[in-house]
Amino acid sequence: MLTEIGVGVSVGLLILVIYLMQLSIKQKRNLNRFQGILDVEAEQERVKTTLESEQEIVRQETKKLQTDAEKIQKSKTEAERALVSLKEQLTPLEGEAEIQSYGLYEPKYDLGFSTELKNRLDQIRKQQKAMIREKTAIICSTNWTVEGSKTEGRKMTNRQIQLMARAFNGECDSIIPNLKCVIIIIRV
Repeated sequence: MLTEIGVGVSVGLLILVIYLMQLSIKQKRNLNRFQGILDVEAEQERVKTTLESEQEIVRQETKKLQTDAEKIQKSKTEAERALVSLKEQLTPLEGEAEIQSYGLYEPKYDLGFSTELKNRLDQIRKQQKAMIREKTAIICSTNWTVEGSKTEGRKMTNRQIQLMARAFNGECDSIIPNLKCVIIIIRV
């Protein structure tokens, strides 16, 4: 009986060993079969880590670009303010340049002039400037055409008016320093 029990146990153990071997073979097959899935999970984790790293780099670059954009905007605002300021300074100079194109300059008097003469000349110059701005200093009622163009005729007339004003003012400026104590009253 002992041998029967021993043989029965041996057969049972043998069946168990065979069963375990079959399980082991089945597991190896399953491992081989699912190896790609395990690799996908590892790849997924690697991609996720890389993506997070790249997102951090993008965030840093975006922050840097925003800082640069703020600096550029600040510089632009400062440049626009400077431009507005320069335009404000230029506006009176443009008017003065137009007046000077007619030969009317701001006089620099010698100390030998009387105060009354200086004041009167300043008044006259103010009137002249106003007349130049209003285009009443020299009047040409003739409408010219140059090669059939009224625009070119107006340009020619304006150049002649400017030339005449320069000549007149040049003559006046050359005479004024030669005056001694004579007070001139000129009605314009």
